[in-house]
Amino acid sequence: MIVDNADDFEIFYHKNRDGGSGALSEYLPFSTLGAILFTTRDREAATRYACSNVIDIDEMDDRESRELLQRSLQKKQLISDDSDITKLLEWLVNLPLAIMQAAAYLNAKGSTISEYLRIYEESSDNVIRLLSKDFEDVRRYPEMKNPVATTWLISFEQIQNRDPLAADYMAFISCIKEQDIPRDLLPPASEFDKTEALGTLKAFGFIKERLAGALYDMHRLVHTAMQNWLKLKDDGKVGTKRP
Repeated sequence: MIVDNADDFEIFYHKNRDGGSGALSEYLPFSTLGAILFTTRDREAATRYACSNVIDIDEMDDRESRELLQRSLQKKQLISDDSDITKLLEWLVNLPLAIMQAAAYLNAKGSTISEYLRIYEESSDNVIRLLSKDFEDVRRYPEMKNPVATTWLISFEQIQNRDPLAADYMAFISCIKEQDIPRDLLPPASEFDKTEALGTLKAFGFIKERLAGALYDMHRLVHTAMQNWLKLKDDGKVGTKRP
């Protein structure tokens, strides 16, 4: 049995207060003759589901990203422009969903990669507009939203509900440079709360730790999408309100 996109572990382990229905975990089958495979973007959720039986899916390297782009493009000759391909994959940080979304746009519009890059580089608003465009993917469920930006917005909301300090940190980081962020620069909190919040962001893959936790990097596209999320919330201040 496969449980796909199981990012919100609360619905699996907490009962519905309104309807009185049991937690979803109570309805999952158990048998020594079978297994349940959970897929999730959240490492904390994966650990809750599978304890030590967690399989990490490594990020794609440049070769794999190039192969995915080539398979997804209608005009295979576009892959021959090595400098533009390298630049595009660098911008998309080798993210499979972002690569497929870019290929879908190029196929639909008949654009060249250099034209796509010019749109991308013109403004952060253009980046969000490109990341927000839906596209057909027969491998995903019909009712699922495909855009990268939509996927991240759902994750942002989950983080805000689960760990408000982590949402505060994301909002703060979106207002500064996304690379080489010192831990001590983050808004003050107890060491426990700070470690919990940073752990949440690492679990979702939104930040990466360097130099034994002294510095952090945020994904460039996440940085841009987070700025857009704050605009959508009409939030003029960094951070969210906590009781």
